[in-house]
Amino acid sequence: MLKKSLGLFVFSGLVVSAAVVGCSVEAIVTPTDGGTATDAAVDTGKPVTVDAAKDVAPKSDAAVSCLDDTLAIGMPAETTAPKSAQALCTSTQVTAFATACLGTTATAATCTEFMDANKACSDCIQLSADNKAKPTPALYPVNEKTVSANVISCGFLTISKPECAIPAINYTMCYRSVCGDCDANDKAASDACQKEAKEGVCKTLAPTKECDDAYAAGKTQIDAACRGADFNATFAKVGNVMCGTGVAPVTDAGTDSATPADAASGG
Repeated sequence: MLKKSLGLFVFSGLVVSAAVVGCSVEAIVTPTDGGTATDAAVDTGKPVTVDAAKDVAPKSDAAVSCLDDTLAIGMPAETTAPKSAQALCTSTQVTAFATACLGTTATAATCTEFMDANKACSDCIQLSADNKAKPTPALYPVNEKTVSANVISCGFLTISKPECAIPAINYTMCYRSVCGDCDANDKAASDACQKEAKEGVCKTLAPTKECDDAYAAGKTQIDAACRGADFNATFAKVGNVMCGTGVAPVTDAGTDSATPADAASGG
């Protein structure tokens, strides 16, 4: 099914690196985060529907490293600021979504079956082609086959700055997506590409200094509420904050990188 990665990201004042923490049934890992890509088509098209317009920022004048600005994606224009405690999912449903759509045993059939039986919850967790005018979901796409736990939205909800979430997500999606063709085994090239994207094609999408500063000031609080030790723990927290009761399950706060046991390969 889908590739997944821990919802780590870079604001101008917060430099951390993304980490691969799991793989799909086809053992796909995030190309920009290390490992090798064995990209397979998403059969249903439902778990992640990236309808957002390409080229969310002006094209760069020249190709730099492995950057391809035609790959840029962003949230649909209709998307609204995130909300917490929407009571659309139980904690059991959040866990079941991860198993059915993102786990190592996930298939197109298991994911479709879950979403058909749990539409309201599923629409809160991921982008929906027929419902784009909704709060930012608990998962956001990095590219057409990769999703990240939306620590960004969860974090800004935690510090009461939901208006910062969409700019931050669009910025993150931009610099990660335009570097999606970088050699999966060349971290230096990927890092250089993302740096160039942040300073160039994605620069106009960067969140404001006020949002950066608010996130930095609340990072300890955000990590406790929205980040777990691996992808599943992080997604459970984010899903429950945004789509459930608004209170994350009690687990240990995560760190800014995956442990070797959490990585699908490389990273």
